[in-house]
Amino acid sequence: MDKQTIRLLIDHYFSGNLEESESDRLLQLIKNDDPLTREVLSELLSEKKYNDEPVDIDQMEKTLREVLSSDKPGKPSKGSGKRIFIQRWWWAAASVALIGLIIVVYLAEKKTDNFLAKTGQQASGNSIEAPQTNIATITLHDGTVLYLDNLEEGQIAESGNTKLVKFGDGNIAYQEQTGNSAGEIQYNTLNNPRGSKIINLKLSDGSRVWLNSESSIRYPVAFVGQDRKVELTGEGYFEVAHDASKPFKVEAGGMEVQVTGTEFNINAYDDQGTIMATLITGSVDVNNNHGKILKLSPGKQAVMQTLDHRLELKNDIDINQVTAWKNGFFSFRNSSLKEVMQQISRWYDVNVMYEGTIQPRQFRGIVSKDSKLGEVLKILEESNVRFEVDGRTLKVRP
Repeated sequence: MDKQTIRLLIDHYFSGNLEESESDRLLQLIKNDDPLTREVLSELLSEKKYNDEPVDIDQMEKTLREVLSSDKPGKPSKGSGKRIFIQRWWWAAASVALIGLIIVVYLAEKKTDNFLAKTGQQASGNSIEAPQTNIATITLHDGTVLYLDNLEEGQIAESGNTKLVKFGDGNIAYQEQTGNSAGEIQYNTLNNPRGSKIINLKLSDGSRVWLNSESSIRYPVAFVGQDRKVELTGEGYFEVAHDASKPFKVEAGGMEVQVTGTEFNINAYDDQGTIMATLITGSVDVNNNHGKILKLSPGKQAVMQTLDHRLELKNDIDINQVTAWKNGFFSFRNSSLKEVMQQISRWYDVNVMYEGTIQPRQFRGIVSKDSKLGEVLKILEESNVRFEVDGRTLKVRP
């Protein structure tokens, strides 16, 4: 077992989200005195202490045995001794070290937490690979379209005293040069289509934006005036450069998020029926253009219904799940089949068709976005759903 997978198991152990089969795998590693497991644990323990006490291998083994003998997988039984866990905010700040196709499939009609680990028949779709490159485009203020994958590294455009530069990793940045900014605001649009890798954009004020597939952002080449305003469709992760005198505003489908410097995620795909703004660090104000304003603190989420712009606050959000896309993973937490298929269709650039009556079911787990489509479908088939891939069409059948 590789180091990253072991780190994932230990991650789940400390967060209290260890599933039954994962408990068994981790226990076997500990029982066999696996040197790599000890190395990973040592690295993690050097980063953080839990409940003011170091946690050692013997304590983990004892807890894991209790987990496997308890009624609920992944949870120590009552009275089984001290439960060790770590708050979610710390793991959100820690480096993400997940790998492979580890997914837990839940059937909505069952109330158990059984991990389905059977090996199903291979679904078609192995010929469709995860995005290998970025095929984003930039539409300049004069209508010129730049295809980023066809451009060489270096300066690719210039407007006033701001130049647009492409780096070797495919990401782009606006760099202001000395001199006065242009008086007229000029807008560019970065579009990251379906089937394209995530792209990172550095705006002229130093703020950074990560765009998921099937997403776009319209923004000024240089920020002039009293605020810094951009428009988002799809999903984006923002690291906003602090400037108390010039608030940063993101408009997404009728929702507006305003900050002066912070990190947050906005999910505003048209096919979802909701727009979600999740705060990672700092503070933000979210309004629905109907007079209601929510103030978010880290770990909270504002959800707006697109039909009536009804705005509500959600607490205790799993930051790791919200930002998993940025770190290279699908993350499902009691997600419906439709929600899973929406993410798959955007990433692999396939059109999803449903045939027959498919019973409601939910999925929970993590899948590497580097996996081939067929590998993902093989695991999803364990929930008694069948798939057929015909060109770029993915048919879903009961």
